[in-house]
Amino acid sequence: MRIYDYFYSEMHGAYKSCIKLVLQHNMLNNLLPMRTGEISFPVLMSRYFDIPTAKSIPALLYFRILDLHTLLSIALAVIAGYMYNIYASIALFLLWMTIPVVLFKTNILILNKLNAKTDTRINALLVKCLTSLPQQLRGFIHAWLWTWFNWIIKLGVSSWIILLFLDTSFSIAIMGAIMGDLTSVLPIYGIAGFGTYEAGILAGILPFDGTDAATNNIINKETALQAAIYLHLIILGSAIAGGAIAVLIPRHNKRC
Repeated sequence: MRIYDYFYSEMHGAYKSCIKLVLQHNMLNNLLPMRTGEISFPVLMSRYFDIPTAKSIPALLYFRILDLHTLLSIALAVIAGYMYNIYASIALFLLWMTIPVVLFKTNILILNKLNAKTDTRINALLVKCLTSLPQQLRGFIHAWLWTWFNWIIKLGVSSWIILLFLDTSFSIAIMGAIMGDLTSVLPIYGIAGFGTYEAGILAGILPFDGTDAATNNIINKETALQAAIYLHLIILGSAIAGGAIAVLIPRHNKRC
């Protein structure tokens, strides 16, 4: 829905093709190493909707910035619950939440300055890239809200799966899920994320001194690793299944 809403003028009436694109991109993103699966996004956008790379690549980068900001926002909120100075934590969190708004305003200011300058090839390219980002407050809010909606669902389900295998609190489980997803931004990221994803989940769970204050249980490292492996396999299985379903979804006639 985030992509469909963002590119509504190009995708209107072709929602099935948008689903096909998202499922294929998600599968490649999960299976290919070092985020090389991201290359499929501009390729598929051009193939299915004739959207140029000068518009799809900046939009993809914008989505990833929102994704990273949302992940870190949720992590900060969880960490704040373990800090003694809750007022300082809330102030820091609110300050952090202003970053997307500042980026939105900065993009408009830069674009206005570029439009006022002499038209050159580089200037024209920059203008073309920046105009692919939200220019209206409505578009910015929609993209931001859809990002939060997506991550709340994904992290909620991931945390629930971790809790099926590990006796701990929800807050610790969600920290594990967040750290697992954050490993995807590492410069070294193996095929299908094997090893790095599990290490990220453990890095989010084990730093709580090995003791879960909510359940008074000691977090067993081997059990935590098992939970991380099971979650990773479920995510990969879902991505592959989605890619298989995408093959069965026909492309919109107007875009063929």
